Order: sequence, then C-alpha cells, then structure tokens
Amino acid sequence: MKLVYQKPSSELLDGFLIALLVTFGVCYTQGLFVMVFVLAFRLLLAAKTNYGISVPLFGLWLIMLMILIDIEGMRIGDSEQFSIPYNSAVFLCAIMVQLILMHYQGDIIKVIKVGTIFASLMAGMSILSSEYSMLMYRWGDFIAGHSGYRLGISSDINPNVIAWSFGFLALLAIFMFICDKSLLLLAVCVFDLLIVFFTGSKNGLILALLPVLYYGIKMVKKVNIKALILIAIGIVFFWVAIHQSPVLYTLIGKRIDSALFTIGFNDGAGLSGDVVDVSSTEKRLDMIGFARKMFLEKPVLGWGIGAFAVYSGFGYYCHNNYMEILVSGGIVLFLIYYIPILLVGSKIFTMEKGKEKDLALILLLTIFIMDFSTVNFYSNLIFLLRTVVLYEVVMWNQKGKVITHEEI
Repeated sequence: MKLVYQKPSSELLDGFLIALLVTFGVCYTQGLFVMVFVLAFRLLLAAKTNYGISVPLFGLWLIMLMILIDIEGMRIGDSEQFSIPYNSAVFLCAIMVQLILMHYQGDIIKVIKVGTIFASLMAGMSILSSEYSMLMYRWGDFIAGHSGYRLGISSDINPNVIAWSFGFLALLAIFMFICDKSLLLLAVCVFDLLIVFFTGSKNGLILALLPVLYYGIKMVKKVNIKALILIAIGIVFFWVAIHQSPVLYTLIGKRIDSALFTIGFNDGAGLSGDVVDVSSTEKRLDMIGFARKMFLEKPVLGWGIGAFAVYSGFGYYCHNNYMEILVSGGIVLFLIYYIPILLVGSKIFTMEKGKEKDLALILLLTIFIMDFSTVNFYSNLIFLLRTVVLYEVVMWNQKGKVITHEEI
C-alpha cells in the first residue's frame, strides 16, 4: 500500500494523546477502551486533512501478533492472567500510535519529548493523589526502615505496572536530558525516579538507568577520564545513599542486595547487618526452571496464555518473557515475536551516528535486558509502545535517506 508522507499539524496534540494513553494504561485501565475510539478519531481526522491512512508491514505484524495472542488466550479458558478484550485494546492503541508516529519523519523525538513530560505529570500526580493518605500514614515506617509497602497497592494499581511505566518514562527523560541539558527534563527525571523508588522495583530502576549505562560504556570507549570519574563518583554516591538511608534501603536496597547475593556479589548482610532475604530472587529462578520443563513437554505450540500460572503451582506468570512465550505459544510464537524485533534491531547498525541511533540502541537494550525479568508480550502497553518507538526511530534514520515502511 502506498504511503503519503506529510507531517501532522500538531506535535503537542499527539504528544498529549500518547500521554493520556499512558496515564490510562497505568491508573485507569478501563480507559484504554475509550482511547481506542479517541485515537481512531484522531487518525480519521488526520486522514481527512493531512496524509491519509495506510498500514505498513510493522503494523500488520502487530495485528497478527494481537490475533495470535488472543487465540492462545482462548486455549486456557477463564484466567486471571489474561483478558482478550483488554489485550486487544492495548494492541489496537499501540497500532494507532504507530500509524500516527510514522508520519513525523525526523521529528519523532519531539513528539516523544512532549509525551514523556505530559505522561510523567499526569500519571504521577494521579497516583500520588490517590496514594497520598497511605503514604502519610506509613511515612513513619518508611523513615524507620520497617515498611514494605509498595506504591499503588491501596489504590488497586499494580506496583509493577507503575514501576515499568515510570522506569521507561525516566529512561526517556534521562536520555533527552543528556541530549538537551534542559532543567525541565531534569525535574521530570527526578520525579519519575521518585515514583519508581516508592514501588520498590529494581527492574524499574534498572530500566530507568539504562541511558546512564549506555553513555558510560561510550565514554569508556572514548577514554573520557573526566566523565568516567564523574560517573564512578555518582555510582558510589548512589550506592552509599541507598545503604545509609532506611527509607531508600527499605524501598529498593533490599531487592538489589537480594539479586546480588543470589548471583554471588553480596555477602548476605544488608543495612545494619541484617540478613538479606533472597527468597524472591530464588523463587524466580525456580519458576524459570519449571517453565523450561513445561516448554520441553509442548515445544512447538505451547500450552496457551496463562498456562504457567495455572499449571505450575506458583499462581502467576514466571517473570521471564522468553520462557513465558515458549510456555504459552511454543517455538512458533517465540519466533513470530522476536524475529521482526531482531530485523529492526539489525537496521540500527546502518544508522548515522547521532542521538537517534543512541536512542534506538538503548531501546533495543531494554528489550533484551528487561525480558529476563518481566513478562510483557501481551497486555503490556508501555513495553509495546517502547517497541513501536524503536521501530519508528530506526525507520526514519537510515544513513541520511528516508526508507519506506515496507523495507523493514
């Protein structure tokens, strides 16, 4: 299908719509069904006044993936782990965001910047306003280092969804701050990281700090001694701050120590000599081992979405995207999911050097790192939007030439 490339009239409007979508995805999940119609109206309006509607191969892949995952979800029947209407709404929203972004050509980062700022403020203030009374009630426990409360629980919002969403928003804000040195973006970074801290999620923190890791590696290659010293000082300060503050250690330090102890990089002594609780990390390793056994029993087509939670005895997904896909849809779904991502990733190495290539590499890193500890191939809006942004950034920056969507 031939595409007509013209820039939409309002980066502010589309950035706001994406932010509204993220806010609904985090705080008011039923709002995603409304956003399907809002985004569809935006596309129809743009088609009438600007550029028409066309669906590239990447969009067709998303549609196929949505249908396959919905079919896999039917195999198990009623399951708390999966909802066909919700999964379809998530995919449809992501597809329409991609259809909007594909017409911005080289200005996609401007739209992402607007969306990141709006989403951080809208979703963050919504969460804090609903959690304010609980945070004040438990603040004394936080100060004393005796509270295991995670942000979102009292409002019936999944703390992991908050952590992943604000971890990704922090990643984008940190990346753009490194590029633009904007005080507004710095404030957004700090705000997003505070939200992540109060979820107690080490995955959210790792996700947020990937740009720092990426640019740190680049500086090592360039032998930038001054920058390396500053990064080293920052890491030491961050580590000491976590382990000397009861609040920070309660929120995030215990989980980091647990993971490090499990892989042999910690002596098992936490803050004030407390023994580190490694049960969470060890349980995840046990889950991955059980998932491998399930996959070997049905390696081709798998068991269906939610099968691990139903048959493993753990009661929920296995916290590893690779193994969850293999258990749910076998090798077939695994290849359908990852091969297009690898093909898009391979295009990164033909991109010109610059912030677009840096962002693409960082986003690719998030896929292969976060998939070890999260399940995000279905019903996960923020990670699906991440993949859409990766594709669009790569699509418009190929060695100084504009390529068609059909080439990838």
